Amino acid sequence: MDAKDTSSESATASPEPKLSSTGIAAMQGDGGDASAEKWHTGRPAELAAIESLRADEGRCMDLNSTRQGGSPNFPIYDVAGPGTVASVKHLGQDDGGQLLEGALAQYRSAFREAIGNGTDPTKFEKAAEELSRLSEEGKPVPIELRDKPLEYLRGHAQLWVPADHAYQVKDDLSRRLLSDDPVTREVTASQYNLNHNSENYSQNVADLLNRVKPLPKTSSELKDEFSRGAPRGL
Repeated sequence: MDAKDTSSESATASPEPKLSSTGIAAMQGDGGDASAEKWHTGRPAELAAIESLRADEGRCMDLNSTRQGGSPNFPIYDVAGPGTVASVKHLGQDDGGQLLEGALAQYRSAFREAIGNGTDPTKFEKAAEELSRLSEEGKPVPIELRDKPLEYLRGHAQLWVPADHAYQVKDDLSRRLLSDDPVTREVTASQYNLNHNSENYSQNVADLLNRVKPLPKTSSELKDEFSRGAPRGL
């Protein structure tokens, strides 16, 4: 995960957290190898995504795991499965229940980056190239990445955020994309690869917002996991 959001919390020595059998499996084999990864504030969110994706799609890949063919700081994206590529973010960790504008702006930026409209096109192209390679190697990533990785990511890449952040991120984007102010609507639409003059604009907005996915855990739960320390073997 790039540009991890940091907080004042730090890992402290405490008894090992209890993990479900699915959670343990998610950190082993093709469900996600966490053994070589550093324990940072964003890692619990990544592990939650791995666990959820493995349960939904049967197989998944921790893109930040070198043992699975990824890299310690894979560009832009964090997890992938046969039908999913996602950037996982846990921002605004000090905001409490209501996200402040700074965190919402960071989430907007992360989503733009995930769909190929970030500030560094080279980084997006590198991520697409790496994902195409993984597809050719038969890794559990979408097969469409093999031939048209850029197009696939622009049209299908997702942003996964804590459960209590997802609706706030969607509401923020919806207000901007469907704003009564034509300038705000036009500018925001262009930032997310949408044509604001399209007769299908409302449906296109709905489809875009559906690519913001809630993790199975809230921000508080993820912060609690971080404070308890890394799971065994991490």
